[in-house]
Amino acid sequence: MRIVAVIIATLMLAACQQTGPTSASKTADAEPGRQAFRFFEPEFAALQNQMLVSLADACQTRAADASLFDHCLRERVATAFDDSGEGRKQCAFHTGFGDFLDCIAMGNTFIDVMRRMTDDEPLPTGFWKGGDVMVRTLSRSIVSKGVANCSNQTSGPTLNRCIDRWFEDRLALASDLTRRCPPGEDQSRTACLVEAVMVRFMQDHVPRLSAIGV
Repeated sequence: MRIVAVIIATLMLAACQQTGPTSASKTADAEPGRQAFRFFEPEFAALQNQMLVSLADACQTRAADASLFDHCLRERVATAFDDSGEGRKQCAFHTGFGDFLDCIAMGNTFIDVMRRMTDDEPLPTGFWKGGDVMVRTLSRSIVSKGVANCSNQTSGPTLNRCIDRWFEDRLALASDLTRRCPPGEDQSRTACLVEAVMVRFMQDHVPRLSAIGV
């Protein structure tokens, strides 16, 4: 299905790039990793900078000790981003802070999307092990729930259009995000909506970093 293919491509691009500092040893004034987003680059850049400043303010007193600094960064991110309550433990195997952050942010973003599609199935074994597993899990959820909700559509084109509309409705994105996306039912709009989902997650969670007590 076209919508699934576009979502996989967009999410795999994001999963393969860093969303923040690339290692625990980087100092507070280090440049955060930049993702190649097409539609919301200014928003992501601002959110990344906000995240970096918040983490630096909270953890700079531990910067002289790499282990303590890394622990501080991970604790702040897990507290702010891990709505599922699973990422802190499941992503701990990542040795680099950037990979740990990606794991928690991507995993919880995908879980949020699946819950919005009323998919409450237990996460499969290996979900937290890598972006490709996360993307396959989300893809299966979209196909399963989308087909079930569009079962009255008999032809391929009408089924795809129905799933497109259903998926966009379930995302429940704010109009200030969706109006930035190209109109119509093409791949560009789908890719833009996926980026908007990521922006929403970051907008909801990055401010939490500065609200966490020292």
